[in-house]
Amino acid sequence: SRARLMATMLLRRGVGGVVRASSARGPAAAPAWAAARSAAARGGVASMWSPATSLVLSRTFASWPEHEVLNMPALSPTMETGNIASFEKKVGDAVAAGDALAEIETDKATVAFESTEDGYVAAILVDEGAQDVPVGQPVLVIVEEEGDVAAFANYTAADAGAGTATPKPAAAPKVEETPAPAAA
Repeated sequence: SRARLMATMLLRRGVGGVVRASSARGPAAAPAWAAARSAAARGGVASMWSPATSLVLSRTFASWPEHEVLNMPALSPTMETGNIASFEKKVGDAVAAGDALAEIETDKATVAFESTEDGYVAAILVDEGAQDVPVGQPVLVIVEEEGDVAAFANYTAADAGAGTATPKPAAAPKVEETPAPAAA
């Protein structure tokens, strides 16, 4: 359905804390909250979205070209923070899936943080040499089109949703059982 497609396009979480976002463009495109609400009413993909989540999504992603926010990955099961040893790419550089974006120092080793998709580095949100960066904090922004890089010149971690409270998922609706009529 259209609402399911819109919800999928607006927010897709993948491996390594990747968030993919796109803005709704054109007069026929429904706002994110409307798509989420209509899908939730039908028990669709967005049924776990709350109005607060939809509001955050519409404020966060509405004015930016299609992009991916790459968060600090958990490179080991016990990793809670990491250090940015160095960035291998700079803003405007082309990246391919598998390219090293940064070297991340953990308490045990230094590991390459690799790109999961092709694109261009649009913004670096954490300074090189940053210490104790929490897992899940936005680190980089990747865009598909080279022409979209300039739109992220003033993009900050706050624009990526860092520092905003994660809304609690909506409670599951209670289902009451009614006894079946006795067969005669």
